[in-house]
Amino acid sequence: MTSGQDAPAGADPRRSPPAPPAPAVRRGDAVGVLVLGSVLAAAGAAFTVAMFVWGPVPGYGLDGIAGLAVLPLGLWIAASGRARVREATRIGRLSEAGTATVTAIEVTRSWANEYPRCRIRFSVAVPGCPVHPAEIDKPLPGYDVPRYRPGDQLTAWVDPGDPDQVAIVDDWDDDGGRGAWLLASGLPGTAEVSRVFDAPPALGRKTSRLGLELRVALADGRPRYEAALAMVVTPARRGPRRGERLAIRADPEDQRLIVIDWDTSPRAGAPAER
Repeated sequence: MTSGQDAPAGADPRRSPPAPPAPAVRRGDAVGVLVLGSVLAAAGAAFTVAMFVWGPVPGYGLDGIAGLAVLPLGLWIAASGRARVREATRIGRLSEAGTATVTAIEVTRSWANEYPRCRIRFSVAVPGCPVHPAEIDKPLPGYDVPRYRPGDQLTAWVDPGDPDQVAIVDDWDDDGGRGAWLLASGLPGTAEVSRVFDAPPALGRKTSRLGLELRVALADGRPRYEAALAMVVTPARRGPRRGERLAIRADPEDQRLIVIDWDTSPRAGAPAER
């Protein structure tokens, strides 16, 4: 487990922090959605007003009905565009990098997108700003939960003008990221891939991951057990296939926490298959 003060063992302290999360839609595209919705809403309002003031236009008896249909559609698109503009603007202002230390994690009883909702609480420290709390409430796969233990540190991006605006980014899957300490100090073992599936992006990321269900055997002789993890497939790191054996490292304190040892896995670093 990482301490609340020191960098994780095996991590490169000179490594640049991961980039802040990108907005779901670029600001320019969001503005375009807002303009489109506003135009549709204005057109729908004009048709509706014309219908009630002057009556149906000869030959166009459906103009009022069309107006009543287009008006709410335009308002909905405009509201969606406005929300996207606000989100893109908020993320664009996140320019100061700091540290988010996990203080608590709670797995709730509610579910969303097939995963339990989790509340992760952080203590955020950014140069020039007072330390302040932050909380994330989102669905989290069970295999990701062990990544967020009290004392673990992630990267936080903060708006210098409004320190309460925070985005937290998980770099566990990155080369030299948070997971690097486990390669240095974890228990060695092997794992056979029993299933491959699509996994959601990591916290603060947009890149989808490849999920693996594993049958794990650790070198210390403890009984075999089932586990799962998610990884990012890159051109230099292809996704394993069902039945393939991998070299892994597991946390001695929590054997659910696993990383693949690519340096000693068969065909490690082979190009991704198309």
